[in-house]
Amino acid sequence: MQTEWVDAFGTPIVYIFGVSSDEGKADARAGYGIDWGPVKSKKIGAVAFGEKTELRALLTAIWVAINEASECKIPSIVIRHRSRKLDEALKRDRSSLENSKDNDEDLFAAIQEIINILPVSIERTNAIRMFNVAAQRARRTIGQHSTAVEPYTNHQFEEGYRIVDIHGACYDGIPNAKAAYGIYWGEGDPRNENGTVNGMQSSYRAYFIALYRALAVALDSNHDELIIRSRGVDIHNCISKKIYPTEKNRDLFGKLCSVMPRFKKLIHWMSQKDLNVNGQIEAEHLAKIISGNIPKHVTIFGMATANDGIGRYGIYWRPGDRRNGSGWVEGPHSRLCLEMAALEVAIKNGIDQYVQHLTVYTDSEDLKEYITNWRHVWRDTSWPPPMSSVDSSCVTLCRDLTSMLDRITVEVRDGKEGYIDEARKLADSVQAFQTVRTYGSVQTGNNEAVGRYGLYWLFDQTEAEYGFVDGVASEIRSKQTAIIRAFQIALRKGFTKIVIQSDLIEKEGLDDKLQREIKNFEKLFEVVRYEENHSDEFVKLLETM
Repeated sequence: MQTEWVDAFGTPIVYIFGVSSDEGKADARAGYGIDWGPVKSKKIGAVAFGEKTELRALLTAIWVAINEASECKIPSIVIRHRSRKLDEALKRDRSSLENSKDNDEDLFAAIQEIINILPVSIERTNAIRMFNVAAQRARRTIGQHSTAVEPYTNHQFEEGYRIVDIHGACYDGIPNAKAAYGIYWGEGDPRNENGTVNGMQSSYRAYFIALYRALAVALDSNHDELIIRSRGVDIHNCISKKIYPTEKNRDLFGKLCSVMPRFKKLIHWMSQKDLNVNGQIEAEHLAKIISGNIPKHVTIFGMATANDGIGRYGIYWRPGDRRNGSGWVEGPHSRLCLEMAALEVAIKNGIDQYVQHLTVYTDSEDLKEYITNWRHVWRDTSWPPPMSSVDSSCVTLCRDLTSMLDRITVEVRDGKEGYIDEARKLADSVQAFQTVRTYGSVQTGNNEAVGRYGLYWLFDQTEAEYGFVDGVASEIRSKQTAIIRAFQIALRKGFTKIVIQSDLIEKEGLDDKLQREIKNFEKLFEVVRYEENHSDEFVKLLETM
């Protein structure tokens, strides 16, 4: 009795499937799947021999199936496939396999050698359902079953469905807004893509272009079962309810109608925005990094390292903007170094906000020259050009900045004096390190020993203080108390960076309570540094009190 697994003569029927990805490229992959069904409980999936093409994968499947039948002493088999390429190749070459100059000559010859011993019938059929298992095995072999994130049911994983994430982005309703789409197949997948939108600029249109592109690429990759994941309600209605794009986007209707019916199964999964789905996050990022052309501009000002050993910069976006700020770099640095540091901060902020183009206002000729010409020289030579005023210690910063400038376009213009002044004020607001010397000791009198401390600030030695220490007289406690008093005064004066030159050199015997208090104070400052200072000046200090 003839069935889907045995023909009218009782011959076993084997179903094969071949698939390739990135065919013709250096990183191409090809695999095959074989399903023997109930006659022989064996389901095989492996990579193709030799060249990574779909035809090669199918020929490998034929050779393996025939070889298996021969080893199991099965007198004859029927091999069924659904490939037009294989059908044409067999019809073209089977009459003269020995003289074939095809790249697949070795497999044709091997197949013919076994066919001469074992009767084999190779048939093409469109019974798609019968190839499910073989197709699954083939796709898994080359990684086409893997998902952008974990599949959301075991069923989809077992069936080998592929999930692809899409997103459309646009600042809808804003004049001159620019729309873009993102498609994410998985980490490092060469099919990940993003692009701008032709025609009407809207997130609605961006989503449908992303859908079309994802489906077209999926078909090129031999997927006939696919899950589209997005946050688009209109995408869900299109796939699930066959509600196609509106009249203004009618050009997309024909494209979608040409690809959607070619899928055996097409599913849409609606992703909630508040869910931390990696694939959706990546697709959104791909779309947003090239969408939106709201003009962004920033004014920066850099100040070369001053006598206090600090270089400063200011970043000014607009009045009241929370991104307005300042920064500093220690060590000997030119003005251009500080301007590059400011530019790096500004560009990072722009990239985080998916800004594609940033206009930088400055009065620095060196910065204009750097962005226009020098950064290209640095990229090629990995070293600043001779005419630059950049210190060699800033090369690393320059390399980092150069790589960032590949992700965003930056235009430099002469800045408005008012904005330049605001950026300069921000740079000027960066405080210098304030240095304080602290001392502590135990003095003995006629009656009993007493702890004493003293301190003075190097920027103004008249700002000095001395006093007595409560509790048990201890030299270490006196020195700890002096440090605490220095912190208290620094906070009252609004200092953010301080250097404490302390005579607390011996760390053994510290008072735990006072040490915890010191650690808590340290957290309230931007930077706290300690230097050693000996107590022989303490007597001189007391004499000035």
